Amino acid sequence: MLASSNVNTLFDPTGCEIGLLLATPVLQGSGVFLNPLGVVNAASGAPGLDAISPGEFIALYGTGLAASTQTALPPYPTSVNGVSVTIGGISAPGRLVSAGQINCLLPCGVSGSSVAVAVNNKGTFSNTVSIPLAATAPGIFTLDSTGTNSAAVLHLDGSLVNAASPAKKGEIVAMYLTGLGALSTAVPDGQGATAANAVKAPLQLLVNGTLVAAAGLLYAGLSSLAGLYQINFRVPVNLTVSGTLPVAVLTAEAFHDQVSLAVQ
Repeated sequence: MLASSNVNTLFDPTGCEIGLLLATPVLQGSGVFLNPLGVVNAASGAPGLDAISPGEFIALYGTGLAASTQTALPPYPTSVNGVSVTIGGISAPGRLVSAGQINCLLPCGVSGSSVAVAVNNKGTFSNTVSIPLAATAPGIFTLDSTGTNSAAVLHLDGSLVNAASPAKKGEIVAMYLTGLGALSTAVPDGQGATAANAVKAPLQLLVNGTLVAAAGLLYAGLSSLAGLYQINFRVPVNLTVSGTLPVAVLTAEAFHDQVSLAVQ
């Protein structure tokens, strides 16, 4: 539940949320199978059937998805190790394929309220899974790649913000995430930005329930890597506490608050 009562432009401040963790079933069998609950935000690992958004890095889980593990370098191709993913009828740029997991980008050209996702492993097709589509579906990357705990945030000198090197109140830092949706200037699928390229959708950022002022949101847009967005912001100077503080990103479609930031 969010403590701040003055943040009311993008969500209902009287609302609350309930988190539920369930054990993931062990998948076994032959053929190519895409878990219907296994299409998730690659940063947050948000539960299956949560919405995904154009340009987002997503992870697909299942069995028989690839003959072996292989990764690709950007600009990401639409086929890796003979494996391709089709999303909404469009070939998706892929970064990693393995027997149980694929990491790929949601093509920017998808549209509608939902998209069909399917895997083609060297001519053998998986089942098709339908996933809700939204304009934005933010997920913040974390230092331990779990989707929870410490957010992937850098000081301006490029060093990590962590418990040993916390951010200072008033300091400008860069946080990395995915799922912020359309950009002011379109970028080809599988490629990053070559210059500043801001997102179209408005967003809000909170640290420990304290809203980062509009003047403190210095940049929200694509980084030089495909699917990797960044938010450059000034840590609120009016924070009354220090330590490991929760961070939340809000858009018109989503509220993501699984991560934390070390603040001195």
